[in-house]
Amino acid sequence: MSNRVLIAPHPNMFKISENLNRDELKKSFEKDKNITIAPFLDEESADKMHEFFYYDMPEGWWSTSTLSGEDSKEYEKTSPLHLRRLKGNMELISQSCQKAQDSFVKGKFSYIFDRTQDDHHEGCECLECHFREFLKSPDMISLVNEITGSDIETSGEVFASRYKAGHFLSPHHDMNKGKVGFVYSLTKDWRPQWGGNLYILEDDYTTIKKTVLSTYNRLVMFDIPSQNGIPHFVSHVVNQVPYSRTSITGWFH
Repeated sequence: MSNRVLIAPHPNMFKISENLNRDELKKSFEKDKNITIAPFLDEESADKMHEFFYYDMPEGWWSTSTLSGEDSKEYEKTSPLHLRRLKGNMELISQSCQKAQDSFVKGKFSYIFDRTQDDHHEGCECLECHFREFLKSPDMISLVNEITGSDIETSGEVFASRYKAGHFLSPHHDMNKGKVGFVYSLTKDWRPQWGGNLYILEDDYTTIKKTVLSTYNRLVMFDIPSQNGIPHFVSHVVNQVPYSRTSITGWFH
């Protein structure tokens, strides 16, 4: 990809905050099967990520992703090809978004948000690729295993997501995605009344177990049971918000 932004590699590009109380985090995860860590990275690392995704990364790296379906078969049809097909086609994007909104009202699994794709060339030096490598680093894998009590070995699918006005992700589970899911927030000064909040549900898909706000430099990790996953959703972002709710999403396995 010739248009990728290149940056000078640095052996300590990202640093985990030194103020983590790992024992308390471990106890909390054992009790609730989910945890929030804030601040997650040191200030310099977090600001570097924020600047890249909000100001430095080309707009063309984002693709609109939508789904309007009622079962897992429809979900499996979503592919990078579908994402590329929507990029830049405003009429098709509008139609797809309306179908997703209609599907949401009917209680079917649906979503609308922008995301990055895993189409970087081998050896890409953009900051997103560096962060993906950081997630696979011994320090990060050790931290995840220490807190969650899991035996994860690496990270799997990882992408940046951007929720703008009207965007949402309806209730679903992440079964078969990995052992531990995570969301890392890059948004500064986001207000909870703007929407875009992460809700973790009980197995009835109705009772709210926990509400996680999009707090800057906050990492959320949650266990993914092998049987049914953990239900969760991202609420609709309201109209006329001044900027997007941006985060990094992925799974460890």
